[in-house]
Parts: sequence; structure tokens; C-alpha cells
Amino acid sequence: MSPRQDAVKKHPLFDRAGRVRHLPRREDYAPAFFDDVPYNVALVELEEGTRLHSTIRDCPNDELSMGMPVEVVFDRVTDEITLPRFRPRR
Repeated sequence: MSPRQDAVKKHPLFDRAGRVRHLPRREDYAPAFFDDVPYNVALVELEEGTRLHSTIRDCPNDELSMGMPVEVVFDRVTDEITLPRFRPRR
């Protein structure tokens, strides 16, 4: 690890679920996201108060709603990159 990485404190952000706070629907797309259209972009507020932009999976866009309880799922994009995404809380 580099000295910079050693100085970073790790905090568990995903111990608890969150809620959808802002939900713009996306129908325009960049070529890299062509296979994902239509997709959503949501602002998810975790119970700890942290907010982050992500997508909501496993739920049709027309069933998404503000305040919907969600839980994190981790999407391994490549061997080096894993992204937090969310789905309706089960």
C-alpha cells in the first residue's frame, strides 16, 4: 500500500439499508450505456446520513418511488472495480 492509502480510514457505509431520496429517470444515454436503457439514476440516503448516486436494480422503473427502502448489492464490473447498487429491501 502507498502512504496515501495507509492514511485513509475505512468506515463501513453499508451496514444498514437506505431510502431513495431523488429519482430522475434516464432515457437518454451515452453509447457505453446502450444495453442498460432505460435506466434510472437515484440519490440514495443511507441510514448513516451519507448520500450517493447509484442505480436501483431488480425493480421496474415505473414501480420506483421516493422514500422506497432499499438495500445494497455489489456489482463487480471488472476485476478491479466493484460498484454499490441498490434494490428494493427484501
